[in-house]
Amino acid sequence: MPYEPKEPTSALEADVARIEAMRAAGTITPDEADRLIAVLREITVAERDIEAIGEPPAPPPPPAAPDSEGAPAPDPGPSESTPEPGPPAPQPTPVDGRGGDTRAPAEPRGTSHATTWIDVAIIAGDIRVRGGDVDEPVLRSDGDVVVLERDGDRWRVRDVREDWFGRMAGADVDVTVPRAMGVKLDVKAGDVQIRDVAAVSGRIMAGDLEIDGVEAIDVHKSAGDLSARVRLTHGRHRIRASAGDVKVTLLEGSDVTVHASVTMGDVRGASGFKRARTGLGGTLEGRVGAGKAELEVRLSAGDVRIKKEADHA
Repeated sequence: MPYEPKEPTSALEADVARIEAMRAAGTITPDEADRLIAVLREITVAERDIEAIGEPPAPPPPPAAPDSEGAPAPDPGPSESTPEPGPPAPQPTPVDGRGGDTRAPAEPRGTSHATTWIDVAIIAGDIRVRGGDVDEPVLRSDGDVVVLERDGDRWRVRDVREDWFGRMAGADVDVTVPRAMGVKLDVKAGDVQIRDVAAVSGRIMAGDLEIDGVEAIDVHKSAGDLSARVRLTHGRHRIRASAGDVKVTLLEGSDVTVHASVTMGDVRGASGFKRARTGLGGTLEGRVGAGKAELEVRLSAGDVRIKKEADHA
């Protein structure tokens, strides 16, 4: 019986109808069609999960500049103690005209030494970004499906294939960037590894995310596991996830206060951290050093593990 398309009632149904039409026309195999539909459904659920997590309260304003006499202005924040002046808190990311999402995490410019940023916008694929001894980003990828572009002091890696099926099938991306650069992710599905860069922000829907050696982090994660080895010394940082395990290692030199919570699952911390059960989940509070930086870790379902670099699993 020939395939008879129905009028789609959502973006997901429209995409599924397109895949079914390609299957009926013989453009793709039945197995390829089933795989694409499964990925689309997983991404849709992941997007809903991330939206359900919600946005945290807006960060407080940065400390005011000293007055003409050189004395610092009073801190308007709600804290009873006067915090040590620090860099500006991250601000919301505006729509950039190229598909930027106002709900995406802000770039933590004020929490790191990142001087420039690179956007990695890939629908699906395996992505590796690492810091190295280079003056500007260097891209290695399969064929000509992915390009590296520059717009002023901003860099961007994107998939240029017009074939929608090709983009869904994924790309293999390897980028070397200057160590002082920050990385902003917009990835729907795939495994991502980031090493030895100054900062990372953005979101990944489905797949595993591995981060190592960054000084600032502000990421949203849905389905899949997240592992982060971070050195945090000032500013505000956050990790938010829907389903999967989250493991954070605080590297030597960190000076940070940690607030972690899981709605359904388990949470464990380094020695000296305070753990409490809350219904089906739990919370964790603790600090390393004087606790100058702040890290919020929030997970809906799964396990959270926070440890110091010297700790043993």
